Amino acid sequence: MSSIMEQAMSDFLPRDRQTLVQVIQGWVRGSAKEVARAWGVDPATAENVRKGVVSTKTLQRAMAAEGWPLVLALGHAATGKSYEEWLEDELTKARSGAARLEALAERSRIARGQDPRPDPAGSQRSFAPMDRRGSGERRSVGVRDA
Repeated sequence: MSSIMEQAMSDFLPRDRQTLVQVIQGWVRGSAKEVARAWGVDPATAENVRKGVVSTKTLQRAMAAEGWPLVLALGHAATGKSYEEWLEDELTKARSGAARLEALAERSRIARGQDPRPDPAGSQRSFAPMDRRGSGERRSVGVRDA
């Protein structure tokens, strides 16, 4: 496994190794032989998992075999939050950032002497386009008379 993958997994996984082992052991169903078959590991490795010994490679195989339910359980153990709680926190941060940007845009419009409210038409630009001379006057573009 590459060092990039190991780094990503170490950032994601619970810092407390015992918590990680408890989550993994909670997913072990049946005999070591059944776990070995389901996860694609040898029976000795599956028996080690049952004893609480989990390598990064074994964990990667378990996550591939078990899918998102195991990944979500590991994420919950790592962060103390469910995915839904984490997502709600991220949405709250995004809304807060959007509110700060809107306040900044309002201050900018006031500084330019414009109406502090956003353009009611919802356009992306609340100012007249400038020509190359910077006059702000609109110019018509058409065919030149020859």
